[in-house]
Amino acid sequence: MIDQFINFVIRPPRAEYNPDQYLWERDFMLAGRSYKRQDLEIRNARGHVLQCSHYMPSPFPEDTPLPCVVYCHGNSGCRADANEAAVILLPSNITLFTLDFSGSGLSDGDYVSLGWHEKDDLKVVVSYLRGNKQTSRIGLWGRSMGAVTSLLYGAEDPSIAGMVLDSAFSDLFDLMLELVDVYKIRLPKFTVKMAVQYMRRVIQKKAKFDIMDLNCLKSLLYEIITGLRCASTDAASSSSAPPSILTAKPVDELLSEAVPIASKENSAVNEDEPSSFQDKLSGLSEECCSYTSSNRESWGRCSSLGGSDEESSADCAAADRNRQTTFNALATPVRSKHKSLELPKEEKKKKKAAAGGKKTKHEKLEKLEALSKRLRLCIMRRVKHQRHLSS
Repeated sequence: MIDQFINFVIRPPRAEYNPDQYLWERDFMLAGRSYKRQDLEIRNARGHVLQCSHYMPSPFPEDTPLPCVVYCHGNSGCRADANEAAVILLPSNITLFTLDFSGSGLSDGDYVSLGWHEKDDLKVVVSYLRGNKQTSRIGLWGRSMGAVTSLLYGAEDPSIAGMVLDSAFSDLFDLMLELVDVYKIRLPKFTVKMAVQYMRRVIQKKAKFDIMDLNCLKSLLYEIITGLRCASTDAASSSSAPPSILTAKPVDELLSEAVPIASKENSAVNEDEPSSFQDKLSGLSEECCSYTSSNRESWGRCSSLGGSDEESSADCAAADRNRQTTFNALATPVRSKHKSLELPKEEKKKKKAAAGGKKTKHEKLEKLEALSKRLRLCIMRRVKHQRHLSS
């Protein structure tokens, strides 16, 4: 049972096919235009030979490089899966490059790695296309394992023009636990985790990769953080040169380095807040002072027109009192204001309760009067009805 799961990960059914039967012909027509298939072999960093095909117009336009899309197949697929993509891309003047990853199709290799080693195969293909003068921009189209491969490589190479991702997984370990639930394998969770750890050791020996490292989200976070750090240190970088792979650091360390920076920024903001609040208070006090001074001027003018000096001095004293009350209001903290506001609320509630008691008695009397009126009306209607019947 566990061996089947291991083979499901690193040795799914391998596609064996004849290129002349399952691929487009070497010279073919599509939408009224002629195209050709160019087969080639590329050797990856591990020494495996990759079988590739490049679909392009025939004849190729001179001195006009065209964009190219690299199709990345799934875990049990091959380059024949790109036949449908050719129907979409070639009429739009976009060439198509497809390959058999290491361990898939007709290429060398015994095992697949669900994107871990395949990203190195994709790197070799992209470097070949960059050296080809007939290619302008490069895009990626991946499905399943090919989508994960595109994500892992695209995180390292920001010069990729675009990506089409179909059915990618974010974390292989979580995917394996979900598959246990999907196929309704009745086992306790701790036994499933023990089995996954055993599979991890076996896969590490056979396929030379760790399933815990296949986490697209973690790799993307790593590249984003390292990119931000490099952008702060190296402002100018050449866009024509291929991006260099940075020195690897665990994502947990980078996140732990980023957290204190954020906390420092927050503390700096918090330190700035009281000063800004004090500035606001000072601004308000200045406004109040200007307001009281303007009132004084106006009051002085009125006194000069016909008022006495005693009245003007009384007005100035009142203005000073208002000014002091404004300063006291601004100087009182928010909590004391809330407390001062809470006391009148309680008094208001008591008053409402007392008033509510009086209203309830009045309402009872009104209800009794209304009931008595209704009874009278009912009795009068019955008497009239009996008189009418007797007549």
